[in-house]
Amino acid sequence: MTPRKPTRLEAPMRYRHAAVVRINAGAEFPWDMLRYERAWITTESDVAIALASEHRRDVRIERHSYDKEAPWTAARWESFGVTFILP
Repeated sequence: MTPRKPTRLEAPMRYRHAAVVRINAGAEFPWDMLRYERAWITTESDVAIALASEHRRDVRIERHSYDKEAPWTAARWESFGVTFILP
């Protein structure tokens, strides 16, 4: 009997997608967008940057996917008043 090939959902996600969210001074980080994009803030220091509010700051985010081309919803991020930057 030959081993069963794993389904797509059982296989590990192979592609890493990174971006930067630029938050203007006084604005809040759109936390719900992380859930929407199935993403996370890259490092602990970026979390601290996201929580700060006194100056403009860049927060690095990332996600993994099964697809090489998995576009971010940049316009949705920008609807929260932040700038979405691809590397």
